Amino acid sequence: MSVDEIRLAIKASPFQPFVLNLADGRAVPVIGRDFILVSPVGHSVHVYQRDGKLDWINVNLITGMGFDTPVPLTSATGTP
Repeated sequence: MSVDEIRLAIKASPFQPFVLNLADGRAVPVIGRDFILVSPVGHSVHVYQRDGKLDWINVNLITGMGFDTPVPLTSATGTP
């Protein structure tokens, strides 16, 4: 997967939450464009979660991206 594909998903309007699939089987949700940062040279991606945890991912370990299971920013009651 190319870093340009990730950048396009981040810039999409309207933004649609997505999941980064990793070579080790993990799936890292990206819940909003403010929660992801691509390094300037495109070698790594940093994804924050609602609880403040950070996933620092080497782009070479990203095997794909999924949009099938949206991850809502808040629940219907307005709480995360």
